[in-house]
Amino acid sequence: MQTHEPQPLESMIGTLSTEQVANVLEGLLRELGVLVAAGRVHACLSPSRVLVGEDGAVEITDTGSDTPSGGTITGPGARRNDARYISPEQVLGRVVTTASDMYSVGCIVYEMLAGRPPFQEENPITLLTRQSRDPVPDVRELAPDVPAPIAEWVAKMTDKDPEARYPDTASAWEAFERALERA
Repeated sequence: MQTHEPQPLESMIGTLSTEQVANVLEGLLRELGVLVAAGRVHACLSPSRVLVGEDGAVEITDTGSDTPSGGTITGPGARRNDARYISPEQVLGRVVTTASDMYSVGCIVYEMLAGRPPFQEENPITLLTRQSRDPVPDVRELAPDVPAPIAEWVAKMTDKDPEARYPDTASAWEAFERALERA
């Protein structure tokens, strides 16, 4: 009997149906909720740190167990972030909270739907500047078939203001389910 190891989500980008995106998101938010319940944030989410099993089970790697909610990730103990998914407040050296992870999840869902992250820049400084200042483009610019309610959900998740994002994983999932129903 051959068993298949979970695969990084990044290897699946561009191949997922809306239903599969929803399944990955549900698992991702469930796993993230475990960290939130422990008073932690991941603070480094990216598709390379999300594993998806053949059965659809989702696992987050490098769980940020050393990053308390309300802490910062700058300084000698900071882990290496992928700038394509980092929240504006992290770029600016502000405290990280669940809202920071919500931004990263929004960027990941954007990529699952559009085939690429919201911002792509060769120059890392330009990329970080865009993450901190520029509104995330509407996902429908790259993926016109994405229903408006789902695009609105992505826009809320990637709002530059942490207070404007969904406050926790449960409310983010409930809002996504409502978006799917309206799609």
